[in-house]
Amino acid sequence: TDLLPAINVVHAATGLPLLSPTELRAVLTGLSADLEQQPFHLAETGKRVRDRCREGEHAVSRADVGFVLKGILLGGHSFGEGVNDPKRLALSFVNSVRELCRREQLQLDDQQVSQLREWAKRASDSRGGDV
Repeated sequence: TDLLPAINVVHAATGLPLLSPTELRAVLTGLSADLEQQPFHLAETGKRVRDRCREGEHAVSRADVGFVLKGILLGGHSFGEGVNDPKRLALSFVNSVRELCRREQLQLDDQQVSQLREWAKRASDSRGGDV
């Protein structure tokens, strides 16, 4: 499934970073690993996650990481409580992106919602592919 059309629509309306599933996976797995070692602080965590992404040769900016971290928070995730695995983080992120779309009065059809979920699923699955 080509996910890029749905991601582009959401990007144009909300500023969603144009991250491939592989790049989003790098952010989510980097975040999960970081949280095993350090408590969450938006700026410091964002910098460390961006650095991990760069070490893995993923072209992810600090702004991209910040957008994802803020989205996870807005999606209802509590970093200090419970599990911080990539699947849970991806779900919170997609929930926040869908809420951003509603706020921007962007109506996603069922196929676009499905593509957005598939993007996050591929990003949270170590076997996932790219767009």
